[in-house]
Amino acid sequence: MTYDARSSGHRWHAVVILHGNPLIPRWMNELAHRGALTVVINDPGDGRYCSLPTGAEILVNAAPRGFAANVNAAFSHVRATVAPDIIICANFDLQLKLTSIEQLIDVMAATSDVALAAPMLSDKKGRPIFSAGGLPTPLKEFTRAAGLRSGRLQRLQRILLRRTRGWQTRNATRTHRPLPSGEYLPWTLVAVSVDAWRDVGELDERFIMYAEDLDWGLRAQAAGWQAVLVQAGPVFHEERATRSALTTALYETSHLALHAKYGWDKAARWQRRGLALRRCWPFAASLDRNQAGLS
Repeated sequence: MTYDARSSGHRWHAVVILHGNPLIPRWMNELAHRGALTVVINDPGDGRYCSLPTGAEILVNAAPRGFAANVNAAFSHVRATVAPDIIICANFDLQLKLTSIEQLIDVMAATSDVALAAPMLSDKKGRPIFSAGGLPTPLKEFTRAAGLRSGRLQRLQRILLRRTRGWQTRNATRTHRPLPSGEYLPWTLVAVSVDAWRDVGELDERFIMYAEDLDWGLRAQAAGWQAVLVQAGPVFHEERATRSALTTALYETSHLALHAKYGWDKAARWQRRGLALRRCWPFAASLDRNQAGLS
């Protein structure tokens, strides 16, 4: 079953990948009630996932898989069984109203060349957080890999970043904004055109976690598709729910693969230098214990 957004008439269906046995948010139950939700259980086990949305289609992995592999399999299944025009891919650690999703659908329906639409995100205090990203630079790669963007240092960084014009333009704009070349949308909550997915192809599974969204955005731009950041909120994202020392390590592994794929040798060199500093710097261990997410 698919759900038709009232103002656009587009048929859409949502996919959520569950990991870590989280509490199910209200909006997932509402989507399931409408018959517009497929849930992937990535890490099944005895006594886990006892409370799932009634009415949702449940897919269970035999063993945990990376984000790209999960999305590719779920999208293939939904396209074969539901045949929507648009697929919503959403993190489970979001708080939102379904009107936010409908607004994304309506923006995509307004033009035929939009591959992705995503909302501006905020924390529970209503402050803008990372909603659109830029390409890796040597400085970004070094400071993150070295652990200089973790824990307390990350909180200080965000305070300073929120005051800069560039960050505000990218992440705190109050209107719909087509992304220019060199920016991408993280797949925290995205509406994906099935036509664009067919044209651009699946997520690259060499990226176990992170960087697959950046790579897909670059490929979509190269194929002539557009991405749009939308004021469709509030949409709250609790980043702590999906960040840990393990996911930080996977992030670095995926970025090394990203640099190799696109020949970004300078960024790769500075990332490796940052990782070397992190390994020999005692303070980095305390930063990892206080990891609260990467921006």
